[in-house]
Amino acid sequence: MIVEILITYIDFILNGGTTNVPVTSSINTIINTAVFLNQKNLLYERTWEGIEYNRDTVYRDIFLQELGTAIIDSKLRDIPPAIMQQLVMHLADMQLWKELELCIINVNIECLDIQQVLQLSRQHSMHSALISIWNRGMLDYISPLQELLPKLKSTLDSGQYDFSRNLGNKLLVYINCCFAGHAYPHGDINESVVENVRNQVFQCLCIQHSINADENEEIYPYLRILLRFDTKEFLNVLAMAFNDDKFSGQLKQRFIDIFILIIAQDTFLKAHEMGWIFTFLCKQAKSEKSRLINIDRFMYDKIITMLISSREADTHEERQAAFLDLMLTDNFEYFQAEQLLTFARNAEFYSVCSEIHERRGEHGQVLRCYLLDPVRKFNVFDYLEQSPHKSELQPHVMDNFDTLIEINSERVGYFFGKYYTNLIKTVINQIPKKQQFFFLKGATYFIELEIPLVTLYMQLQCEFCNESDILNYIRVHKNIQLEPALKTSKEHKLYHVTALLQERQGNYQEAFDILFTRLQEAIRKGGDIEDATEELVSLVHRGSSVLEPKSTWLPLLQCLSNLNSRELLRRVLGSADLNLATELHLLLQHSLGTLGDFRDLITGLFEKCIYEYSMQKSVSKAVYSDLHDQLAKTIALSKRGISNPQFCSLCRRTFKNTLLLLFRCGHGYHLECAESTNTICFLCSSS
Repeated sequence: MIVEILITYIDFILNGGTTNVPVTSSINTIINTAVFLNQKNLLYERTWEGIEYNRDTVYRDIFLQELGTAIIDSKLRDIPPAIMQQLVMHLADMQLWKELELCIINVNIECLDIQQVLQLSRQHSMHSALISIWNRGMLDYISPLQELLPKLKSTLDSGQYDFSRNLGNKLLVYINCCFAGHAYPHGDINESVVENVRNQVFQCLCIQHSINADENEEIYPYLRILLRFDTKEFLNVLAMAFNDDKFSGQLKQRFIDIFILIIAQDTFLKAHEMGWIFTFLCKQAKSEKSRLINIDRFMYDKIITMLISSREADTHEERQAAFLDLMLTDNFEYFQAEQLLTFARNAEFYSVCSEIHERRGEHGQVLRCYLLDPVRKFNVFDYLEQSPHKSELQPHVMDNFDTLIEINSERVGYFFGKYYTNLIKTVINQIPKKQQFFFLKGATYFIELEIPLVTLYMQLQCEFCNESDILNYIRVHKNIQLEPALKTSKEHKLYHVTALLQERQGNYQEAFDILFTRLQEAIRKGGDIEDATEELVSLVHRGSSVLEPKSTWLPLLQCLSNLNSRELLRRVLGSADLNLATELHLLLQHSLGTLGDFRDLITGLFEKCIYEYSMQKSVSKAVYSDLHDQLAKTIALSKRGISNPQFCSLCRRTFKNTLLLLFRCGHGYHLECAESTNTICFLCSSS
């Protein structure tokens, strides 16, 4: 049923039927559905033949494009050769070389026109496709190396870095796959030929001369090309192969013999590259699986001399890394540690010096090596943080304190705050102001500074921070010494800081005067008047117990009355703790001008009065309502009857023809047991 629907849909689309979706989506749906139903004949026969019959080039291109997408997504692998040939031509015409290469790799080799795809792969540098065709089509694992390695050499000679990097990496992956028994770029080689493939590739790499060698070609050209391209990565490929038990000892020995010959006779590689080769040999000599060689003293001397005496300034770090790798193989039984240390110092290999000193437990010297190394000196704090020998390092840190401060004052403060808290007061006066600031900033991450240091840090902030950060710091730290802090804030003209310190000192009027001056300046220069006003109002409220209204509210109201900002004036009046008569009296007594000049202000005062009066009425109404409710409850309670108790709550004798004193709680007493004038129950009051 579903197949019949699909056939009907195919015929509908091929006959020009229109739908709400683009043609591309329709054909994509046909391909996906046919693949899902395993009805591929509907694609290759009914759909493709229908498109060819209609000679519709648009549908043809769309079909081929969507077919290529299905191949790349590994949904289709078995394509009729005629259709695959058309797909290759289509992608080539569109110059979609990456997509074409993926299609060639993903389809079965029987579907391809070998001559067609080989030619295109060579012309457009589709190296992965070329390798795949040779391997799958002709079971030839040697020809890709014979064809592509000379090409890699020519690109290296011509300086085509990106091209050579791409090609060289593919060749290294390919060689690794061959040694490991994997197909390139994915899958596995048939187990029956794995050993044969490994031997063929090995023999190809170790060949003394290439097929088309000229008279000037050096011996072992393919190995030289790979070592020249990326010595370290090629050696990594060999190291992985050597760790495989299936890689025979004879093959390993052959490689090692060639490398020894290259080191002994050739100079086409740089010093650090020679060092990596020698390190590889030393690791193999120490390997449990490959105890094949005994390296003589002369070879060690030659490699070390090359590494430490080379004039290749641009390879200093690479030579140092090679020397360190070589030392870590533990093959230096010919040399004393002091001798190696001398070599490393002369070559300025400080990483090597660090390793030797660390092995000898000389942690202070390790610190010194970090500081001498221009590349690693910024990592010295990571070393200090991770070292378990901080107590041993303390005197060395103090000896090199000036150097550490120059590198990163904040990290030094962080470290001292975390581990050397007791030394902060000792070192703080030894450094310049800016470094003091960053040092204390780092220290505050871990400790609460003492009062003098808190004050010092605040004073340094006045010089190196913005005012908002200083204000936040002062608000958090209540123990700042006010006199020196005030002096510093005044020197740097930090008015808000000064006002806050004056307030903390109890000088509310001085603080008000400073902030009032800032408000007047904001009015003149068009600054943030609202924030300045709110700051003043908050200050007056906090100091209401000591501030005089005529020296605070009066000048503030006079200043704002000239702004013609009725909303702001109303908000200030709402905050002012004055009555209407007092405010009017102060304004008229201490201001010049007529009542008309204070129209907005007086209007605001009356609005405030009306608002307060309405609030008073609302509160009074609520209070009276509450009193009424309580009185009603009391009256209702007084009308409720109370049961007569049978005995006295004090003497526990029964009531018989005698007068008693009865309370609403239900307790009763003989008159002789209780005073007649008592209006409170004895038991309830005692409990």
